[in-house]
Amino acid sequence: GFLRSLVIIEEASASEGSTRSSAKIKRLLRHLKPDTTKLRVLVVDDDSFMLGLVSRLLTAKGYAVLQADHGDTALEIASRERLDLILLDVLLPGDDGYSVCRRIKAIPLNASVPVIFLTGMRGDREMLHGFEAGGVDYIVKPFEPAVLLARVKTHTDLFFLSRRLEASLEAHNREL
Repeated sequence: GFLRSLVIIEEASASEGSTRSSAKIKRLLRHLKPDTTKLRVLVVDDDSFMLGLVSRLLTAKGYAVLQADHGDTALEIASRERLDLILLDVLLPGDDGYSVCRRIKAIPLNASVPVIFLTGMRGDREMLHGFEAGGVDYIVKPFEPAVLLARVKTHTDLFFLSRRLEASLEAHNREL
């Protein structure tokens, strides 16, 4: 997509010997592409094995991982920590994941954070409930680790770019 196009432009500029253009493009790429070591992902699952597995996968890719094994714990974390993504099981003790998602979306600090449901519940009706609750994606367990990581990367990249665009628009509007 967009970032790949910039890489191609950068490679072309570098091959033409245009070091000034290449330096500008490298700076632009650095600002547009999120540094995963700064991205905070909350994983919510009452199954300790799954919580550990997903956390290890994300940590290995450089994400900062926060964990919750209960919806109330997830809500507490979401009320005090700025998050970049939430992976949320549907079947939790107490409130289900759909309810937890709605409640997180009501917290101003994380109202726009992308939520991916990660659950053993299959079916169109369950997926639809997830999207209606505010989720952006739905992954059924068991999952392929590479697919989980690709979806996390996609949604964190989109969220990062969306925040950068919002900040840029706010700055532009202040200038007007």
